[in-house]
Amino acid sequence: MPYVSHEVASRLAILRQASMAGTILTDREAWVLQLVAEGKTTKDIARTVFVSERTVRGDLQLACAKLDAKNRTHAAVLAVQRGIIRVTKT
Repeated sequence: MPYVSHEVASRLAILRQASMAGTILTDREAWVLQLVAEGKTTKDIARTVFVSERTVRGDLQLACAKLDAKNRTHAAVLAVQRGIIRVTKT
């Protein structure tokens, strides 16, 4: 059985949940919201996703618009409620 890192396994779980929920979010938008739900800053998210902070802010704006959320926290909450992302205890 091949080894998969925790980060890759987590990412695959996010993508699976998003596809099962029939989300309108892109994979990266869902990933960014997952990282928001984990308490990551914009700077941390940019490093994790390998994009600029400006790109992260753009992804968050699009996700908020698509989910009709007031802010990034509200978007993350809605994504959890809709089964797009999952919050796990570590």
